[in-house]
Formats: sequence, C-alpha cells, structure tokens
Amino acid sequence: QIVFLTTLSFALIIYLVYDVHSKRIIIENYKNQNEELQNLNAEQSYVLENITILSKLQHFAEGHNLENYTLYTTDGDSCELKDVCKGEKLIYYFSEQGCQVCYQPFLKKLVELSKKIGKEHIVVIGKFEERRSFKLFLQDLTSNNDLTIYQTKTEFNIYPEYNEYALAFQVTKDLAINNICITDKSNTELSADYLKLIEKKFNKSTSSQVE
Repeated sequence: QIVFLTTLSFALIIYLVYDVHSKRIIIENYKNQNEELQNLNAEQSYVLENITILSKLQHFAEGHNLENYTLYTTDGDSCELKDVCKGEKLIYYFSEQGCQVCYQPFLKKLVELSKKIGKEHIVVIGKFEERRSFKLFLQDLTSNNDLTIYQTKTEFNIYPEYNEYALAFQVTKDLAINNICITDKSNTELSADYLKLIEKKFNKSTSSQVE
C-alpha cells in the first residue's frame, strides 16, 4: 500500500507539473498572439493614416508649378529642368534624405517600364547636395539600369513639410505637375497600378503618333 500510494503521489506530482507547464505554454502563446495582433493593428493604422496623408498631398500637388531648376548630368554638365521635360516624360524625383525602402523598389520597376515605353520617356532626378553622394548612389544601383538620371542640389519644395517623399509625375510645358503619384512603402499596390496606367497612356500616345 505504501509503495502504491508513493507511486500514485509521484504520478500525481508529475501530472500537476506537466499541467502547469502546459498551461504556462498556452498562456505564453496567447500573449504572443495578442502582441502580434496589436502590432498588426498598429501597422494597419499607420498604413491607413499614411495613405490618407498621401492622398491629400497628391491632390495638393496637382497643378503645382515647378521652378526651372538646374540639373546636373552624370558627367557633371548642367542643364535646365524645362529642357529635360520636353516631350512626353515621366519624372521620378526623390531626395537622398528620403526613405530608400520607398524609392529603390520603384526605381527597379521604372527600369522594367523603360523597356516597354522607351527609356527616353523616363527621367530620374535625385536631390543630392554633394556630387560625391550622387556618384555613390549611382554605384549602389544593383539593377541593370539604363535610365536617364540627373542630380539636383535644390529641393523641389512642392510641400511645406514633406519634401522627403519620392514623387512620380508628368509636367506640362509650363512645368505644372500633372498625374502625380507619391511612392511610399505603405502604398506599393497604388504605385504599381499607377505604372500600369502610365504604360497604357504612353502606348496609346505612341499608337496615335504612328497613325
């Protein structure tokens, strides 16, 4: 009887220890799931808030007249924005102080787009205060890029406080912004749809010229 009771007590202790351990694991899993949900909700809230801001900024920028900024080629020669924008062009402007995660993926997509509509229709302008930084940026481009890239030392100053956002847009003869899209990590799907519309627009324009 003593052996039986001892064995039973020992088995009961093992069961209780296992039960406590199992419940502790379940509680930890609930905590982790709760934290993941909180992080996901916070991320979704950020995305929604940011997209709201981007929509307002895009509306604000439509029709905004740019100054005739001085641009610099990869060889260091200078030219004017008005000369670069002659003809139908898609301009992509970004600042070195902006989010690389936001503009680098879009640059790669522009390389693909250039193969479809022609590289002569795409102009990339990077705001770099120093030529050395501009050259380092060009060296860091990993894709086989054949885009026309210019340096500007001056902020385009389209917005009072949000000049770090990267922008894709077209311009009129008077350098008024048209068909703008702000590229950001929170609106990648919107950016992709924008490029599809641009591709259709340029292809339609090319077809009309041929006819």
